[in-house]
Amino acid sequence: MIDFFHLSREHEDPAIVVRAASRLRHIHLANPEGRVFPLAYDEYDYEPFFANLRNIAYDQRISIEASTTDLQRDGPRAIALVRRALGR
Repeated sequence: MIDFFHLSREHEDPAIVVRAASRLRHIHLANPEGRVFPLAYDEYDYEPFFANLRNIAYDQRISIEASTTDLQRDGPRAIALVRRALGR
């Protein structure tokens, strides 16, 4: 499992995705700026991380582990961001 919030906050290299590819089964995702739902692709530099997920053809679980005050609004936006980022 890779937790994007901690990966980012601890300045870890997103290339860990490639090194962990054969063992990777789950991703936790949050916007590191406030640990909130990721809502827009340009709100944070998600691209290096998602580029690595695309490179390994990641097709396992991704969960949003973040705060929101409006799940009905933010949930679909976060799902759309993930789908866009993975090219789906």
